[in-house]
Amino acid sequence: MKKILSTILAAVCLSILAAVPALAQTPSFPHAFFGTVTIDGLPAPEGTDVEARGAGVITGTGNPLTTAAGGLYGGGEALDTKLVVQGNIAPGATITFIVNGLVANETATWTSGAVTELNLIVNSAPNNNNNNDVAGPTNLRATALGATAVELTWRDRSNNETGFRIERSTDGISFSPVGTMGPNDEVANRDVTFIDGNAPKAVELFYRVFAVTGGVDSVPSNVARVTTTAAVAAPDAPSGLVITAHTNTSVSLSWTDNSNDEDGHRIQRSTSGGPVANVGTTGPGGAVFTDSTIVPGTDYVFQVLAFNAIGDSAPSNQVSAVVPLAPVLAAAAPSAGQVNLTWTQAGQGITGFTIERSRDAFLTVTTFDIADGAARAFSDTTVTGSAAFSYRMFARSGVIVSAASNTASVTTPAAGGGGGIGGGGGVSFQPPAPTVAITSPAANATVPPGNVTVSVSVTNIVLVPGGGANVT
Repeated sequence: MKKILSTILAAVCLSILAAVPALAQTPSFPHAFFGTVTIDGLPAPEGTDVEARGAGVITGTGNPLTTAAGGLYGGGEALDTKLVVQGNIAPGATITFIVNGLVANETATWTSGAVTELNLIVNSAPNNNNNNDVAGPTNLRATALGATAVELTWRDRSNNETGFRIERSTDGISFSPVGTMGPNDEVANRDVTFIDGNAPKAVELFYRVFAVTGGVDSVPSNVARVTTTAAVAAPDAPSGLVITAHTNTSVSLSWTDNSNDEDGHRIQRSTSGGPVANVGTTGPGGAVFTDSTIVPGTDYVFQVLAFNAIGDSAPSNQVSAVVPLAPVLAAAAPSAGQVNLTWTQAGQGITGFTIERSRDAFLTVTTFDIADGAARAFSDTTVTGSAAFSYRMFARSGVIVSAASNTASVTTPAAGGGGGIGGGGGVSFQPPAPTVAITSPAANATVPPGNVTVSVSVTNIVLVPGGGANVT
């Protein structure tokens, strides 16, 4: 019995010991900071942003924090607001502090549950030892004008800038340029305004601005944050839809984007009065599209509409496109100076043809334009005799051109002889056939066996000079 109890107690002890590591795991608590902020030797203005950043640090309640009067951020009393640094942060991680977009001189080591007084110092003045230095913009403000537009305003403190560079970020850390501006008439201490018309919808954004001169950037402005709104209505309809290019199997389109809150554009197509179908989409701001599923000989009608989460815009204007079928071509040379072309053409909407003639496999061509879409024949009277020619042609439907027809090759006959009838002067002549009539014996006469003498009358004989007339 004692042995059994000892075994049970040993098992219980082992279970308790196994649970000790789990019980010993300590939950992570925020590290809180408070203190003063000094910018260029002066207390930071009231409302200055102070933000803690580092690996695993999250923003939200308590981070960032804005300064109060006297450059104070947070307070040392138990119930005072503090800059709260929390997240999936490794013990001992380095915390960096950002004041209006500028990195403070001080850093801190993150400790779970600690409360630290840390006075932050920021220097924003440029290095005046460089003649190209330019003062950085200040007091940057951002205002959302809608779903995809943000107005930025800042104070220009320099009088030697050649322009400004505006940068945007979605996390306040990684910034990318979104626009530039020219100089502010070289006058300092004036407000400058810029509108970012391609901001993403319904997202918090961070902006900063640099003044630039002689290839040198100023220190950045403070960071301004703003949240754009979601779309509140369907976007405006596109306009100005046109065909910009084409091949035998594709049509390229472009249009004017009249909205700034669309999620994209939807390209629609119908055939020969049939139902409208979607053939592709673009992202926001897109204004070009190529439909590569065209079948020659088919009559297409295109339109474009913008869309967002609220709905679709009205459609744009419509454009028609028909890629003609290639003609089927035949050629014949009735004389030394003429080639006759004939062809068949299927399909509707043909507005004309282009014919090409070549003697070197179409490396060089002579072109003939036919403006009549109903034409089915053409005579080329600019050829020479005893020469080989190749022809091909294209059908046109407005600006859209078919694939090339088959190649029709022909050799013209030699030029005629001389300067008279049947001579060698370039005139070709074919004399008429003579008329022959038997005059003796009479018709239906009876003649004895043996040799018979027959008399004939020959008329309509044309004598060729230098030759003769042989009648057999």
